[in-house]
Amino acid sequence: TRKLGFDAMVFQSYSVPVGNRHNASPAFGNSNIIVSKTLKCGKRSVTPYSGYSWYYAFGPKTRTLTYDQTMAQIPIGVSTPLSKSWGFTAEYNYGLLRWMGVALHYSFSFGKKKS
Repeated sequence: TRKLGFDAMVFQSYSVPVGNRHNASPAFGNSNIIVSKTLKCGKRSVTPYSGYSWYYAFGPKTRTLTYDQTMAQIPIGVSTPLSKSWGFTAEYNYGLLRWMGVALHYSFSFGKKKS
């Protein structure tokens, strides 16, 4: 078989509300399946990605700040390094919760460099 060069990721996260706890469920979950492929154009690279995401609440679903159903979304985004430490990401989420965002991010590491 021919190698396609796609990367796949599955991740799960949980969160608890910090403010307005009396109006929200005790906890929220987010499950994701993401597929990406890095494309190179000369020295530059860009990584488009997409997948499927579920956002759901644990506990009472009658509270003001809690969704009464699982919110399914399709994230569509692109990420690119700007330098060795800086990067840029833009994402749009299509589904019941439609939103978009951009991020400028900085990466760093702890400890000694391996020689």
